[in-house]
Amino acid sequence: MHAFNPHIPRSRTPIYSESKKVAFCYDEAHCEHIEQFDRRGVMSLLKDLKIVARLYRDRSEFVFRPRWLGMPEHYEIHIRSLDGGFEANVRRRRGSSDLRTFRQIFLKRDYDLRRLARGADVAAIYASIVDHGVPLILDLGANIGLASLYFAKNWPRARIISVEPARDNYLLMCDNIAAHSSIQPVHAAVAVRTGAVRIADPGEGAWAYRTETATPGSDGAIAALSVPDLLMMAPACVPFIAKIDIEGFEKDLFATNTEWVSKFPILVVELHDWMLPRSASSRSFLRTIAQLDRDFVTSGENIFSISNSFCVTRDTPFPVCHRSRLWPH
Repeated sequence: MHAFNPHIPRSRTPIYSESKKVAFCYDEAHCEHIEQFDRRGVMSLLKDLKIVARLYRDRSEFVFRPRWLGMPEHYEIHIRSLDGGFEANVRRRRGSSDLRTFRQIFLKRDYDLRRLARGADVAAIYASIVDHGVPLILDLGANIGLASLYFAKNWPRARIISVEPARDNYLLMCDNIAAHSSIQPVHAAVAVRTGAVRIADPGEGAWAYRTETATPGSDGAIAALSVPDLLMMAPACVPFIAKIDIEGFEKDLFATNTEWVSKFPILVVELHDWMLPRSASSRSFLRTIAQLDRDFVTSGENIFSISNSFCVTRDTPFPVCHRSRLWPH
């Protein structure tokens, strides 16, 4: 293993590889210019890769390679799956929360559904949908598109609609997902009904932008779409996963008109009572879920809500039934 050294001779490219399951490389340009960028953040990322290699020695998914873009505000990380079937170039902004988001999704694998106790059930649902149609994934609060890319790698036959209200995040997301036609970016917020919202910046980084209800046409207002609106954008697809990380606006999203919830066998939700004390922002979600036959699993910052009544049979691909197990494939 080579220790990081920005002054390493240009003829050598430092590579971190502990178990040969995870690697982190620097190209020559990055070595030459690393001191102009967020060196502390890159060192933190390198340290994380070392830890991840130890914790997930046999379950790592990616190889990473940073690239300097010649712009002081950005650098790019090239991502390649170990099986070679997936590649993406992810731009990251200097001094932003992008590195934290990257770490959560690609290193800590916050959205890895297969590691759950019901991971086999999730895979069976996906396989059954693929047999009969196109799975639909909604990435609500898509930020710069990293979760969408992770889903695209793990569920390659799915169509993904990625919804992000903050314009700077949305534009960077469009760059990051440009090579992946299965991902459709939408510049809007998600809300309980069609309308408008405005962005509130609490000063905690681009990952923490919040939305507030606004009057259509008012200063700073952007479109708000309901989940049924989004489902109408993909009428031939079958709901599969809804990932929801909308910085407290889940209080509005789950307040009413929640019939769509039972259509998705898997919900992945981050609640924000920790960030918005005394607001009871999770109450409407908990009330909605409590009425349904679903497992409630916590992992990291996320809650995984998995249907117990969505099953697969040989005769009818997507019935609602009352079995706790999926028909095995």
